Amino acid sequence: MREPVARRWALGALGALAVLAVVMGALSLGRGASAAWMISDAKQYYAWTRSVIVDGDLDFANDYELLYPPDPLPPEWHQRTPAGRTPNKYPFGVALLQAPAVWLAHVLARGGAGPADGEAPPYQWAAGLSLVAWALLGGYGFFAGAGRWKVTPGWALWGLLGMLGATPLAHYLTKEPGMAHGPGWATLGLLLWLSAPTENGGRWAGGRYLAIGALSGLLVLLRNTNVVLLPWVAGLLWARGGARPVRGWGWLALGFVGVVLWQPLVFHRLWGGWQWRTHSGEGFTGGAQGLWGTLFAVRHGALFFHPWYGLLLLLNALGLTHKTTRRPCALAWLAFGGLWLAHGLWWCWWLGRSFGNRAFIEALTPLTFGAALVLSVRPISRRSARLIWGLTALAILASAYLWLGYLARAYCDDGLHTARELWAWPLHGL
Repeated sequence: MREPVARRWALGALGALAVLAVVMGALSLGRGASAAWMISDAKQYYAWTRSVIVDGDLDFANDYELLYPPDPLPPEWHQRTPAGRTPNKYPFGVALLQAPAVWLAHVLARGGAGPADGEAPPYQWAAGLSLVAWALLGGYGFFAGAGRWKVTPGWALWGLLGMLGATPLAHYLTKEPGMAHGPGWATLGLLLWLSAPTENGGRWAGGRYLAIGALSGLLVLLRNTNVVLLPWVAGLLWARGGARPVRGWGWLALGFVGVVLWQPLVFHRLWGGWQWRTHSGEGFTGGAQGLWGTLFAVRHGALFFHPWYGLLLLLNALGLTHKTTRRPCALAWLAFGGLWLAHGLWWCWWLGRSFGNRAFIEALTPLTFGAALVLSVRPISRRSARLIWGLTALAILASAYLWLGYLARAYCDDGLHTARELWAWPLHGL
């Protein structure tokens, strides 16, 4: 497939995603249990944005009281930090992305455009669409960045379509964009693009190193467990040409520290002392059951719900046998393995109410890049290519089928269902 054709298809897919996001937002605001697009855990991510922009403080009691009903108030509402404030256990990277649009909505609301409460529909649209825009930018960043890394246009498009259609990703870019998974995936796509070699092979300006460092820091602030993905980013930088000038790495460190340092500073004000950890009081007690379950269990097992992960892992394993693809595929396996350990050992390894297993969404970028690179470098017969495209189409149809059942509430969103209830949901749920 020629690059212009693949690019048009990629832009078309991202355009369709944008339309779907607007439809989902309208349905959530108009027909949902509450007039909110920021739902589930996204309420606490968004509470950071509202607390700073609307209230000008870091005390979340009134934010939870406004944002959570009709859902029950979170346990944190009953707690107080040593500084006397109601805590927020989530990192605030999502708030950094939402802040400009939400601030503009607040300015307009204070000017008479609506209630300036930080919860009304204009705020919800601002918060949601800002994250959707980030996702569109990151999705195209993956497609363009993969091309710069010598992935052929057809396989770059295949990777983008597979991520959007054969995994839980579309749900967390449209129905629940306020969660941290979509922004993390988009940030990795931008890092893939920024870290790619330039066409003339020249040196980078300090600003590019600064941007890569800042985006890497943002990745950690979106979800602290994303720290396990940093070796993949470092591998991209190393693969570009080995060690770079000290000055470039200095800009890289400055960008990273300049963003990451905000977490201990903000948490110091919230808690009245130095603290890094977000989910205080929760631990890694999942054990062997969690390690097995997060991949294979009926209760949100990643490979059980979305077998496309298995195809990606298989292709990356194949890439380990080829010198050209060994490093990116090994780093992709390392990224997936890091998230597997972090979430499999977590006490809530099934991640509560969720469409499929959202724990591995951020691993999609390393895995898909490695797989697409393998398919681009190794000779693939037409028959094999058609088989791979066929399997991907089946995976997309299967994911769409399960997503429809999830949206229709035809099976338990907490994963407490049988395999039959899940895969035969039209017979049980309607």
